[in-house]
Amino acid sequence: MSRIQRLSSVSHNCKDAARSSDWYRKILGFKILNEDIYDGDWLATLLGLTEAVIKRKRLQLGDEILELWQWLEGEKADEALPETLSTCPAGNDAAFQHICLVTTDLGQAFSMGAEQAAQISSAPQRLPDWNPGAGGICAVKFQDPDGHPLELLEFPAGKGDSRWQKAKTESNNLAKGLEKQSRDLFLGLDHTAISILETERSLQFYTNILGMELAGQGHNYGPEQDAMDGLNGADVLISSLHAAGQGMGIELLNYLQPQSGQRSRQNPQSNDWLEWRICAVVDDLIELYPQLQAQPLATNLGPLVAVPAGFGPGSLACQVRDPDGHALLLFTDKTS
Repeated sequence: MSRIQRLSSVSHNCKDAARSSDWYRKILGFKILNEDIYDGDWLATLLGLTEAVIKRKRLQLGDEILELWQWLEGEKADEALPETLSTCPAGNDAAFQHICLVTTDLGQAFSMGAEQAAQISSAPQRLPDWNPGAGGICAVKFQDPDGHPLELLEFPAGKGDSRWQKAKTESNNLAKGLEKQSRDLFLGLDHTAISILETERSLQFYTNILGMELAGQGHNYGPEQDAMDGLNGADVLISSLHAAGQGMGIELLNYLQPQSGQRSRQNPQSNDWLEWRICAVVDDLIELYPQLQAQPLATNLGPLVAVPAGFGPGSLACQVRDPDGHALLLFTDKTS
């Protein structure tokens, strides 16, 4: 069975790549890697458009990559959003997606400038101890300059991936005798979280079709969850997925409540203001592709496209959307 081996990056659209990349560098500790401009029929075909020109900035935090895409030309290049959602989506909206940044000290990391951004949470929260999966985790949600949701998270001892525990221990040891400001605050990206409508449907897509593994599930609710999400009566079933290799995962957020006021995304496009992409490496995309073609849960499947060196972690790619419209770019080096 062909399957996702790893998530290579996450990307989202922005209005000004230079402004956004500078913000991520100053506020959240990202390293700016490079900038490229891509255009051509291959790109438009891959993304399901008639024309496309993008400026792409690649940023790194820990071992993970965030890509910022600025649309220079093409359909709706200068429009913020050609749909009904004109503001940052709430956690229970079908369009919601964020990345989770792990920190060794949430309070200090938040005070580096994130507290001055547009806020989703009313304040940083410590999740209650009665919750076995999430108890002791500290988190806060806010927006980047383009309104994309972000989460800062600090794991307590014994929770989260072992690499975060190791990095936190090393950071604390390093901090002894040094100024607090010099500590290594920002470790990397733990996951990208997407809002879904039906857990079983999404699990079938991501595990049965794409071969990801269900690492665990949790059920979050209560005043702390409300304060973190900026919602009233939040009740969310969370499913954590991992690829075959180590690295960033995917969290499925199924908001059982509140359903009132929930907004859908009817016609997602690659150059929408709120568009995110999960970029993933597949061991054999040619083998997987006919399975995607035959699967109703795989929506808006584009053609297989040969992509230039450097664009992604493979020479062959396609775009597909999950049952809730979230975009994935699948790459492979196996072309026969």
